[in-house]
Parts: sequence; structure tokens; C-alpha cells
Amino acid sequence: MRLITRLREYFHLARGGAVEFELGPYRRVLASIDEHDFEGADDEQLKHKSGELAARAGDGVALERLLPEAFALVRETSHRVLAMQPFDTQMIAGIAMHQGKLAEMPTGEGKTLAAVAPVYLSAITGRGVHVLTFNDYLARRDAQWMGPAYRFLGLSVGCVQQQTDIAGRKDAYTCDVTYLTAKQAGFDYLRDHLSTDPSDLVHRPLNYAIVDEADSILIDEARVPLVIAGSTEAVQADPARAVRLVGELLPDRDFKTMTSILACPQDTTNYRVADTLRSINSGGTSFNISSSIGCRRLHCASPSGPATGDFSSQSLGTLNSEPSAYNFQFASRTKHRKGALPGPPLE
Repeated sequence: MRLITRLREYFHLARGGAVEFELGPYRRVLASIDEHDFEGADDEQLKHKSGELAARAGDGVALERLLPEAFALVRETSHRVLAMQPFDTQMIAGIAMHQGKLAEMPTGEGKTLAAVAPVYLSAITGRGVHVLTFNDYLARRDAQWMGPAYRFLGLSVGCVQQQTDIAGRKDAYTCDVTYLTAKQAGFDYLRDHLSTDPSDLVHRPLNYAIVDEADSILIDEARVPLVIAGSTEAVQADPARAVRLVGELLPDRDFKTMTSILACPQDTTNYRVADTLRSINSGGTSFNISSSIGCRRLHCASPSGPATGDFSSQSLGTLNSEPSAYNFQFASRTKHRKGALPGPPLE
């Protein structure tokens, strides 16, 4: 029999798989679990033992060291509270799940009960455990079915359904054990990252999860991404607020005035003319800008005489008109535009 098991294991390894057929290491852990017999303890002693394990976990004792006692405690509690005695195969499956491995169990072997021991072991740390299943019915059923065993051992149990509101979700996620679907956990995670109000957050820091129906959740459903879509409210402009903000702007820090520009002849100001007719009237010399499709020309009319500059489409040209220089950038796509920009006062 061992030879056949070895051959099957080598065959799967040759195909690139990591299926374990040798259960010797798990049976050794199972033997250490059997060393702890709580059959003669009363209910209060079992509850006290659970509190002791939780305190040791809180003190930083590794969960692997607590595993034999915790699993033996869960086995006895399940027998008393749920009237179900976990078999060795279920205990081995729980050991594998605690180690982060996939445990394949045919229908009817008791996957729901097998998950209780590893869930309990990680939940006594106080950081929360999620049991992810396929649909709302299974989440609700398993929470009601296994809940009495957890509560007997001093743990709280919650359940998230599709219709659960924000307050209910917060309460469920703060429980030691939370049953819900993978989709609900995923959408709550996305909503938390989109929230702008801390009071709307429902998740606490993620710690540990056991996935029921792993083939459906991790393979079938994983092909469809979780997407949150919806309409957003239009931003309402507030002119009064804009006026207040403009009133707080300071010259030479937030913007430059013509006086400060003229005081520094080396400084240049970029005027951008793009598809709209712009006119700034502040007295002094006026610069008339005209453009056509075939040619871009700048005409400057001032008391000191005209000046002209050539511009190609979307190019930057410079017109030197003492005492300061102005850069004009054309990006006009209309047939003809005229604008007026203030020029420097002549001395």
C-alpha cells in the first residue's frame, strides 16, 4: 500500500503538482492531540481552559505550540455542544488548513466541522478570522450551526449577508469569527478603500481566513473581477468660495502684476491665445493679434510705431518691444481671431 502511495506521489510531482499522499507528519500531530483528554473535565473547566489558551496566545506563544491542546479542546466541545465528534480525517484536514494548505474532502466528510478547530486556534489571538464560503445561505447556515461551539469557548460569531447594512457589517467584522461570502468580503474591502469618511469603514486589519469550497471561489469566481461602478454627483461650483480664495492671493507670490513685470525688463510674460477671443483693457499700448489659417502674423500698434512677428501653427515667437519683451504662443484653430493685450506704458 505504501508503495502505491509513493508511486502516486512521484507521478503527481513529475506532473508539477504538490499533492501530499503521505500523511505521516499529520498523524504525528494527531497523536499529540490525542494526548490531551478533556473527556473528564466539566463545562466550566473547558471554558477556563479556553481562556487560558487565549491568554497564552495573547502573550505571544506560537500557535503551533498551542495546536494540540486547542484541537483537543474543540473536539470535546463539538461532541458536547454540537453532538458531533470530529473523526481523525477531519482533524487532519484541520491541521492542513492551519498550515495554509488545501484539504480535499469529498462531500459528506464534514468540511464545515473540520474547519472549526483551525478557526478557533487563530481566533483566540483576538485579531479575527473570516470563514469565506460560496453563497449567503451557506454563510448563514454555518454561522448558526457552528456558532454554539465558538460561543461555548468564549468567542463571538458574526455573519454578513448581502442585505446587511454598514452598522451590521461593522458588528460582524468585530466578532472573533465572521462567516460571509468571498464576494461580500471583497466588495467591503473595495468600498473601504473608496471611502473618505473613517466612520464608513467596516473592515478591521485582516488576519486569517479559511476558504470553503475553494475550487469555486479561488478558480471559478476568480475569473470574474470585482468591480464597483456607479454614478457620481456633479460637483457644484461655489462662486462665493472662489471670490474668497482670490481675495487671499498675494502679488508676486501667487501672481505677477504689470508693475512688477515692467520693473524687471528681463522677465517675460507668456500670453496664450487658444480658440477664444481675449481682451484685457488696462490702458496704455494695445497689441492687436490676428491670425489666419495659412499664416500667423502678429501686428503691434503703438505710439512708437508698428511691429510685426511671424508665427507658425502652435509655435512660440517673441516680439521685442522696449522696454520689455513679450512671448506670444498661438494655438488658434479658428479662421480669424482678434484680441487686445495691454502693452507697457512708454516713457
